[in-house]
Amino acid sequence: MLKTLTKVAAIFALLFVGTMAKAADPIRIPVLNWSSQIVMANVMA
Repeated sequence: MLKTLTKVAAIFALLFVGTMAKAADPIRIPVLNWSSQIVMANVMA
């Protein structure tokens, strides 16, 4: 009985996560952030 309840809860959790709304704009991570490299060059100099 406990295993069945656990399985049902897991299925409902997966369905709930699947229906959640996606973000309108995704988070963008800058790959080439030259400004921070310039600042670090000035700090190290």
